[in-house]
Amino acid sequence: TIAGGGVGCSHEMIVNLSREKSLLLAFDNDYQNNEAVLRQIVRLLKLRFHAGGDREIYTSTKILTWSKEEKGIDDALAAGLNINEISIPDWLASLDENCRQLVRQVWEEIT
Repeated sequence: TIAGGGVGCSHEMIVNLSREKSLLLAFDNDYQNNEAVLRQIVRLLKLRFHAGGDREIYTSTKILTWSKEEKGIDDALAAGLNINEISIPDWLASLDENCRQLVRQVWEEIT
């Protein structure tokens, strides 16, 4: 388990420690309404992609999701909500068009 102080923290550490390992990402449910959170998620995914290629990001990186009743995974676990693993393509498909556009924009930014 690697816990960061926020979605924008420790990206390089997370990628380095999880290299060649499965990675389950859990971040607050407000990413569809909070552009800053979504940007940081995409930056982390992009860093993982560049560090390990498409094999790591598409086969061993999953997003954890839960009901919108709770914002954070800690609250979701405490409430006994079901936690689901979804693939990156399924996560992208779950985003509305504005969020998908932001994902494309951030992915294309020079790092």
